[in-house]
Amino acid sequence: MTLLTPKDIREHTFQIVRFKGGYDVDEVDEFLDQVTETIEALGQQAVQGLGASTQSLGRDVAGLNTKIAELTSKVESLTKENEALRNASKKQGESNEAASQLEATATKLREAEESNRALTAQNQQLKEQL
Repeated sequence: MTLLTPKDIREHTFQIVRFKGGYDVDEVDEFLDQVTETIEALGQQAVQGLGASTQSLGRDVAGLNTKIAELTSKVESLTKENEALRNASKKQGESNEAASQLEATATKLREAEESNRALTAQNQQLKEQL
């Protein structure tokens, strides 16, 4: 079913039948004029209503675009912060590894010093026995 436009209504013609019981042509024309005016008025109201809705939506869209920009900026900032934290963690891990190696070396050094003292003491005892 196709929708009628005001132009379709205005230009539609009916076959005029004389001598049979039919409608008054002037009355039909007048009614069609009223229908046409009503449809045109409803169309204009619909367009005006859409205009107000569109303006309201325009403000909403602008607000949402601002929010998107803020969130995008925040994501970029958090991404940079995340990268910095990863680098710091990596450096901390390297530092912890170096500290562990240093502690292991210090432990070996203490063990070597104790062994050296023990050997020195044994050497001293052997000298005294001679």
